[in-house]
Formats: sequence, structure tokens, C-alpha cells
Amino acid sequence: MIDRYSAFPVGSVACIVGALLWGLVGAHPAFGQETGTIAGTVIDAQTQGPIADINVVVAGTLFGAATGPDGTFQIEDVPPDTYTVQVNALGYRAARRSVEVTAGETAQITLRLTPTTEQANATAVDPTSDAMVPQTALDRRRLREGNPVDVGQALRYEGGVGAARRGALGFDPAVRGVSGAQLGVFVEGTRAVAGGPLRMDAPLSHLDPTMVEHVEVVRGPYALTYGGGALSAVRVETPDFEESPSGRGALQSSFHGNGQVAETAGSLRGALLDASYRVQGAYRTGQDYAAGAGTDVPAQFESGGAHARVDVPLSDGSRLSVRGAVQDQRDISYPGRPLDATFFTSGYGTVQYRIDRGLGLVRHVEAQAYAAQTLHGMNNDDKPTARSFTLNDVRSPGLAITADAELQNVGGRLSAQLAPAAGWRVTLGGDAYRTYHDATRSVRFRNGSIVTGAVPPYYTTEAVWPAVTLADVGLFANATRALGPVDASGTVRLDWMTADADRVSSTFLQNAGGLTMKDLGTSSVHGSGALTLSMALTPQWTLSAGVGSTVRPPDALERYADRFPAGGTSSLAETQGNPTLDPERSTQADLWLRGDLGRGRVQLNGFARRISHYITVAPTTIEPLLPFSPETVYRYVNGTATFYGIDASGRFVVNPLMTLNGRLSYLWGQDETRDAPARDVLPLVADVGVRIEAPFSDDLFLDATTHLAAARDRVAQVWGEQPTGGYATLDLRLGFAPAARTAIILRAENVTDADYAYPLNAQQPFGGGAIPEPGRTLGIDLRVRF
Repeated sequence: MIDRYSAFPVGSVACIVGALLWGLVGAHPAFGQETGTIAGTVIDAQTQGPIADINVVVAGTLFGAATGPDGTFQIEDVPPDTYTVQVNALGYRAARRSVEVTAGETAQITLRLTPTTEQANATAVDPTSDAMVPQTALDRRRLREGNPVDVGQALRYEGGVGAARRGALGFDPAVRGVSGAQLGVFVEGTRAVAGGPLRMDAPLSHLDPTMVEHVEVVRGPYALTYGGGALSAVRVETPDFEESPSGRGALQSSFHGNGQVAETAGSLRGALLDASYRVQGAYRTGQDYAAGAGTDVPAQFESGGAHARVDVPLSDGSRLSVRGAVQDQRDISYPGRPLDATFFTSGYGTVQYRIDRGLGLVRHVEAQAYAAQTLHGMNNDDKPTARSFTLNDVRSPGLAITADAELQNVGGRLSAQLAPAAGWRVTLGGDAYRTYHDATRSVRFRNGSIVTGAVPPYYTTEAVWPAVTLADVGLFANATRALGPVDASGTVRLDWMTADADRVSSTFLQNAGGLTMKDLGTSSVHGSGALTLSMALTPQWTLSAGVGSTVRPPDALERYADRFPAGGTSSLAETQGNPTLDPERSTQADLWLRGDLGRGRVQLNGFARRISHYITVAPTTIEPLLPFSPETVYRYVNGTATFYGIDASGRFVVNPLMTLNGRLSYLWGQDETRDAPARDVLPLVADVGVRIEAPFSDDLFLDATTHLAAARDRVAQVWGEQPTGGYATLDLRLGFAPAARTAIILRAENVTDADYAYPLNAQQPFGGGAIPEPGRTLGIDLRVRF
């Protein structure tokens, strides 16, 4: 049984911090280089008049200046190089210009901004990021207005992204068919890993959405500098410090009628001596909800958490940041799992050191160390298996099934950004993590509601995965350069991956093909790489292309599970781990076109992916462990899968008050080894929305969005998926500010009370049928700033 109060791995963190800080010796940049100046004027392209009081920045550096009353600016002490100067201003389309700086001279440029009517609270995205990497992003405004129960739910309707509902919490994201352990999740640079053997606790569920500032999803193998083993990646950032007086904060309270979901959250930021701090907390509860057909769906949960951050300036240009979060979740109903969760207790801490210099070879250096722990308990108290059943024509008492799991994860990262020559930006670094998994399962007979303690005669092992240690050490290098009209970015990465298990049963070794304990450990070295190119076809249109290949090692369940249901599925079919699995390799090519059209913006992205050594399942002759399991036990095996898809999005400003938004995605995937559809593949889905918003206030708006999904007929039945019907839902949100520093959002979700199931949901393990989504839901959010 897992010790629910085992010590946090502080010693490991101290070792990593020491090693990373030692690596900083000698990393300070050189000084004394001759510099030049960038000077110019920013004007309105229509009126030719100057634009005052806006920021002009040099992309990828700390250089910048504000324009004066006559629209002029001057940026001094800039090292010789070729740079991109960019301007983002309210009411104008972003502008960029390339400029070459020569020592002792002044480079003159003029930036002409085209007026638009886009509002200040549009999603904040680096204007160059989506040109160089296929990605999608969520900002704090959209998270606040949507008020999801966890971050995974908020990603459901982003381009190329979905999230399966397994229960009240723990929405499991899927990015273009990449899900579970294939998807790298990074929270403030900390690699987040599911703690439970059934992936009930998707990593994004351990941080309340009110504590999140920004979510970035990289749709493919282009996040090689984030960390190893990610076929796609999700990066979550918490709020940074804002320039405001000490002691500012906010309180928020919300209630959704269908499911009685209630939350109270608060935040406070300020300064103490030279240190800046920010603390946040949230408490949320929910009950069963009613689907569109009136069916009650188990959805109870209780969740509370806190997050804190302290930044301390150490010297000019350097700072130390300490962050941490804890989350405690209780009594969570999972209709899409054979067990419910009695508790999740998780926490992480991270220490980050960063030094920034605007001159010399080394522009900035960053070191980070982190540690995380998740404790997890499950039982079947409210499942049919807790009641008596018939086995071989003999009436058997009900079963008491419990499962306890523990995860400890420590890691770190060290990187440096260099400017080795004119026009070049190079990032060099390395990262490492070590994850310890342990999970046990207990099966006993019941006598009514009393657990007798008697062990069923057919139950031969309590192992789920036995003291498994997975580790990855990686080195990476990224270089960007403008090659004439083409911007190029390339990344290479080398990973050393290891896996081992301290103890397994003799039955596991026999079912795994007669292996010995010495056969359980494995190590391998793999290379990954990606290249993206971007070229402006016209001032309005940009064409980009990317290709990349990366590797993902098997997780603990895939290697060492002892007849346990597969992760990411609701099927009761038992699955045998395979210690000899090869890591998956994903090779993907992308082509995307972006248009900035003054009053609108459109983007079209198509991709193709092939996964060699794709981890799938195959039937065996192994006997199942539990009597209620299906007769066929599967084994994880390597195979091949292919995926193709498109994502399109558009935004058009009708007038200063009204904006139209649209998004469309389609994905096709095939598990070629099984000659069957791949799992976690969305059908054709689309969103169409209109937003009416006051130009003088972010809090006064009316938003209406229709979500549409085609029927999903191609499903991976062996993983417990089943067809879902097409549907259309309508969500309405009205925001207003009745008083200063006060905002209210009224929401009506699924206004037509449609009875539907989200396409990625697997069938319920007992009785079948997909988990229906909530019917009509009315809610209110109140936020007060002070």
C-alpha cells in the first residue's frame, strides 16, 4: 500500500539546483562591443500622421523605446546585427521591419501602421510565433469568460485540439490524435505527469483555471526545446507580475446551476522589500448534472488549491524566482472509468534563475529545477462491481477494489541564448527528469457494505506497475536566422532514455514472454529534429512550412502493467505490459498560410504524420485476472499509424463593436497494425461566433458561439470508443460592470438543451453508452478587483 504522506523529494531538488547553478559559472556575457542606433518614425498609413506613446521593440531582445509626440523613437547601444523591429498598437495591425545595425552608425526606418478596429483584449499572441510554429493559444480573458472546471476542458474547441471527458474532472487533451503520454505537458517549465494508472488525473487537472495566465499548444514535433518525449506539447504559464501598487488583488465567485458547480477564488500581489510576490487560491465543488435528455450523470467532486510565486532581483538583469502549487481533490465521480477517485493530492515546486544581458555573445541564461509529487486513491464503492454478481452460475459476493498510486517527478533545465554572428540567434541547453511510479491494487470480498478481508481465489497479484523509474536526459540546440526573404528556425535534440522496475510478480514475467528480472531495464539514445521556414508572399500573406521528427518512450503502464485496463480507455479489457516495447517516433510535415487583412485575419494549416513503432494493442491467450473482465486480454505492441488533417481559423472585424470568429478542424487517423481507426481522432468540428464589445471596456460584451460536430463513425472499438452523433450547441455570455472594479458575467451554455456526447468520449465501462454532456446550464460569475 502506498504511504499517502511520503516525503517530498527535497534532496533530489537540492542536487539538481546545485548542478544547474554550477553550470552558470562563466556564462556572463562579454562587454565592450561597439554598438549602433536604430531610429525612426511610426506613422498612420492612412492619415500619414505620427503615432505617439507606443512601444517599439527589437524582437528577441530587451531593446525598445516609446515614440514621442512626433512619432519618433531612438534605440541606442544596439550591437551590430540584423534585427526585426516590431510595433503592436491598439487600433492598428502589427507592423514589422528588418533592419541592419552597423557599429557607430544610425539605421533609419519608418513604420507605417494600418488602422483596424480590433480590440485590446484580443488573444495576445506573439506576432511571429504562429508564423514559425503551428500552434494555438488561450489567454486569461478567454479562460475567465469560459470558466471551465479544468484547463483541459478549455482546450476542447481550439483548432486541432480536443479533450475527452472521463468524469467530473480530468479532461484528457488530444492534439491531432496525440494524447496521454504522447503529449508533453509543461506547467511553468515543470514537466507534469499523470499520477494515476488510468490517467484519471490528466496533468492539466492539477492547477485550477483561475490560476492560469496563458496556455500554448504546439501541434507537432516543434517543441523540442521544452523537453524530451513529446510528440506535441502543451505549455501552461501562471500570471506574471503586473506594474501596479503593492497589495492589489481580486476576488471571484461563480455558480453554475446544472451540476451546482460553485467556486470561490482570490489572488493578491504586492512587494516586500525588493521581492515581488503573488498568491492565489481557489475552492470548487460540483454535483451530478442533468444531460439534455434529463439523465443524471455522476459528476461529484471537491477541489481546492493554492499557488504562490516570489521573485527576487539579485543584480542588474538577473533574478531568482521561486514558485509552488498544491491541489487537493476529493470524491471525484468517473462514469467513464471502472473506479472512482477518492483523492488526488498533488504539488510541485520550482526554482528558476535568469540573467539577461542586451550585449555580447550571451544574451540570457536560464536555469531551473523542480520537483513534483502526486498521491492518488481509487475505489469501486459506487460501481456495479461492489454488488454481488454471478460467476460460472455461482452467486459471488461483491468486491471491494482499491488502487493507490504515487508519483514523484524531479527535473531541471539549463539554457543559454547566444548571438554568435550578425542575424543569428542560437539557443543551447539541456534538460533532464526522473519519474518514479508505484501503484498497487487490492481486491477483497464484501459482505454487504462490509469488507470481509477475504481474498478471492482467482486474484493472484496486487501489482499494477511496480516501483517503476523512467528517466530522460536531453541536449538541444536551436538556431534562427533570416535568409533573405525567408525566416528559418531549426532545432536538433539528443535524448538518453531509461526505464526500470524494481519488483514484478512471477506471473508478470511469464505473461511477458518468459522474461527475467534482468530483462526489465532498458536504455536507448535517440535523435530528434525540426525545421520551419516562413516567407512573406505579400505584405498581407505569409506562407510557412515545417517538418520534424521526435521520439516518445513508453510509459510505466505500457511497459509494466499487470493485466490492468489500458490508460485513456473506458474498456474493462485487461492489458498486459510489454517491457520490450520500442519508443514511438513521430514524423510530421506541415504547411500553413496566414493572412493579415487589416480588418481580418485567416489561417489555414494542413499536416501529415506517420508514427513508427506506434504503441497499440494485440489480443493474447492470457487469462484475465478479474471475473468481470472481458475474456480477451490484450498486450501493448508496436505498430504503425498515419494521420492527416486540416485546421482553419478566421477573424473579421465588422465594425468597431462587432467581430466574427470561426474555426474548423478535421482529422483522419489509421492504426495500420490493427487495420482499424486510430484512437482519439476528432471528426469534422467547427465553431462560429459573434462578439459585440464596447471599445472602452473589456468587461462589457455579448458573445454568442455555436459549436458544431459531425457524426463520428470511425472509432477505435478496442480502446472502448463508440460512434457518436453529430450535434450543434449554442453558448451565450453577457458581461458588464455594474460598478468600478466589479465585473459580472451571465452565461447560458447549451441553450437549446441538446442531448449529445462529445466525440472523443469513450463508452461507459458498465452498461455502455457514451457519457452525455450537460444539458442547458445557467451560471453567473462575479469578480471584484481591489
